[in-house]
Amino acid sequence: MLWGSQTGLRGKFSVYSVAASLLTFLEALTEPVIPVHFHQRCMECSNNAILCKQLLMQLPKVHRNTFVYVMAYLKEIVVNYDMNKTDPKLLASLFGPVLLRAPRNKQSDKSKRTLSVEKKRKVAFLYQCFVGDVL
Repeated sequence: MLWGSQTGLRGKFSVYSVAASLLTFLEALTEPVIPVHFHQRCMECSNNAILCKQLLMQLPKVHRNTFVYVMAYLKEIVVNYDMNKTDPKLLASLFGPVLLRAPRNKQSDKSKRTLSVEKKRKVAFLYQCFVGDVL
């Protein structure tokens, strides 16, 4: 799938380069799309689509709108799975840790095992947004 059919840029950029650019941009944000003070609550509800939806509705409007737009783009990628072989699990594993980051001062205190479990929960949270009727 090539990106840009609605912008007149069709055929100029691959879906992968646009996604990579988006990841780079999101990683550079000082405040993640899901604010850090929601981090722990996201971890706690990561396996429940209903709780994820309730939590997303509590985000500040700018953050919620940004999340919705990013998810719309990611869902567009998934819709075109036949062309790009990119599924919700892969996108959740790439974008979950970027959209949902822990406070920086608490990152260094955690063990590798804890960080691994936390990453799985971030992926699960974003995956719920793909498969559940969250947005």
